[in-house]
Amino acid sequence: MNEVYIATPADVTLEMIGDVLRRRWRLDDALAQPSVDLGGSRWAYVAEFDERDREDPLLLTPDEREALTRRLGSYRLFSVRYASPTLGRDMARTIASSELAEGPMLLDHDDTFLSPREFLERTADE
Repeated sequence: MNEVYIATPADVTLEMIGDVLRRRWRLDDALAQPSVDLGGSRWAYVAEFDERDREDPLLLTPDEREALTRRLGSYRLFSVRYASPTLGRDMARTIASSELAEGPMLLDHDDTFLSPREFLERTADE
């Protein structure tokens, strides 16, 4: 499984992200996370990332945490987790181009947090 991490202000919720995704895809409302299943291995979902979970692959250094706090204030981390790279990218791009990106937001691309605009530019041709 692959992931795209998204850092937002603490007032952005998983439900708000689900509302954005629901405009484009039918979500599985039986699941706690906003989930899209297009059949086969074409699925993806968004989960809130808990930095205390040391089993998760994103281990931010204290400097990285401080940089996120400087840029976003109190923040939340979300993860678009996907089996289908195309679907995962499209879901992350949909979030990055939504009204949620009008506030501060950073998206991880190749281990670098980018602004929504930079993320959209870098992923346009993928």
